[in-house]
Amino acid sequence: MPTDPTTPTVPKPINWGKIIATIVVVLVVVGLIAGGIYWYVQNQTADTGSNVTVNTNKTATSSATKSQSLSEKVGRELVVYDSMYDTSTKAGTLHTIQLKAPKSWTFKNDNSKNKNTGGHYYSFTGANKFLLEISEMPGGIGFSCPPENIDKDAVVSSEKITSNGETLYINLDGSLSKNQVEKAFLSNVNTDQCSVLLVSLKTPKSATSSVNLSVFLSFQKTLTKEAFLTSAEYKAAKELLQSLTVVN
Repeated sequence: MPTDPTTPTVPKPINWGKIIATIVVVLVVVGLIAGGIYWYVQNQTADTGSNVTVNTNKTATSSATKSQSLSEKVGRELVVYDSMYDTSTKAGTLHTIQLKAPKSWTFKNDNSKNKNTGGHYYSFTGANKFLLEISEMPGGIGFSCPPENIDKDAVVSSEKITSNGETLYINLDGSLSKNQVEKAFLSNVNTDQCSVLLVSLKTPKSATSSVNLSVFLSFQKTLTKEAFLTSAEYKAAKELLQSLTVVN
């Protein structure tokens, strides 16, 4: 039977009960999902917590890593002539020096830097532009200077060490300023005279010969005495020099 177009359409009443029930169901499902995710994350954190390290002190971690890298040593060998070296014929007896250096330090042998004396040149380069140079002076001791050029206060600190079974000194050169250190050098005595900038080491091959070395430590800039002495590089260099031995 055709619908009478004049008859008005009555809208169906809204079933608020169903709408509310649907909303409640949705909220319950969302709550269960969120709760499940939270439970999963918490359990994952608990399971792996022993392996998670939160770094709250980058400086301390960096210092610990640096100390660890300097404590890892590697053996190095240096070949040098002794004091019986004939500078005219460039002939002499070779000796081997053994030492232990930080594995992280770059080790180089570049004799061209010591071509004026004909000796060997070795260097160790560490962090903060730290440089330890071992330069050989074959044929004898040199580096003497006139008395008027000697600064009696040049050595601002002197530390005694044992190297090659002998008593040596690491002297800090403060000739630029009383508390500003540019470099340190190894010596047989704790004085400031120019003639002792070379250290003489005994050789096992001959009682009358020696190995003569010029050993310098520097940061390529001036530092206070305290900063120089307390640096990790200086401490590592001191250990290196204490391990130095003329083996043959």
